[in-house]
Amino acid sequence: MNGKNLIVGMSFVDEKFIQEAETKQIKKSRSFFVSKYIGVAACFVLLIGTVIGISSLKETAPPVTQPPGSTEMVPETSDTFLLDMDLIHYNAINGIGENDVGYDPDVYDVRSWKAADISAYYGKELQPAYVPAGLTASSYNDHAEPVYTKDGAIVSDLVTLEFYTGYYEDGSPELFEETGYVKGISIQAVKVGELATCLYLEPETNRQTTDIGGTDVAFGVQHISEDAPDLYTAEFQSEGIRYKVVGWQIEQEEVLKVVASVIRGDANISIIK
Repeated sequence: MNGKNLIVGMSFVDEKFIQEAETKQIKKSRSFFVSKYIGVAACFVLLIGTVIGISSLKETAPPVTQPPGSTEMVPETSDTFLLDMDLIHYNAINGIGENDVGYDPDVYDVRSWKAADISAYYGKELQPAYVPAGLTASSYNDHAEPVYTKDGAIVSDLVTLEFYTGYYEDGSPELFEETGYVKGISIQAVKVGELATCLYLEPETNRQTTDIGGTDVAFGVQHISEDAPDLYTAEFQSEGIRYKVVGWQIEQEEVLKVVASVIRGDANISIIK
C-alpha cells in the first residue's frame, strides 16, 4: 500500500475512532511528561537530603584523636627534695663538747623568752618541718634564757629544741637501759651566741661539707663501740642562723631529713640510697 491508497483508506474510517486515538495519544504523552519530571524531582530531593545528612554528620561526629604514643607527654613536676646518700660526706668526731661559757651576773643579766619572743627575735619558727616518728617535743622547747649586758645588748641567744622518745619528771630525756644513751634529736640555734662544740678529729682545713639545697653542711659521725649506736651531727648556717643538730640512736637518714627540713622549711624530702 502506497501513501495515496493510505489516504483513501483513512477516508472510510469513522471520525469517532480517530478522535479517540488522538485523545489516548495526548494522555499518554502527558503521563510520560509527568512521570519523567516527578522522577527528576525525587532525585533532586534525595540529593538534598544526602547533603544535609553529610553536613549533620560532620557537625556531630566526635573529634579525631591521635593514635597512642603520637602525643608527647610532659611529666608532672614535683617539689620533693631528693637526698642522695652517696653524696653525703661525713667527718669523724669524738663526741660533743659543752657550751661552758660563763657569764658574770654583775656584768650580765639572764632573761626569759617565751615562744612568741623566740619567734619575734629569729623572725621565724625554729621548729623543724620534719620530726622522726616516735619522738615528742620537750616541754622546754618554748623557753629560752638569753644573756644580756647591763645596757641591753644580747651576748647569748641560744635556743635548744629537743625531741626524744620519753622524759623524766624533771623534763630531762630518758636513757635507754640497754645502751645508756637517750634516743632522739636536739637542735641548737644562735645568731650571736655560742653553740656546743663538735669535737672533730680532723682540723677545720680538712673537713668536708655537703651541699644541701644550696647550704654547706658539715656532717659528723662517731662510732662509739660495737654495742653503742653511732652519733650523728650536723653544723650549718641558714638565713643568718647557725645550727647544730645531734642525733642519738637515730638512723642516719632521719638526721638528714631533719637537717634538710630546717634548711628548706618543708618536710617533702625523699632519701635515695
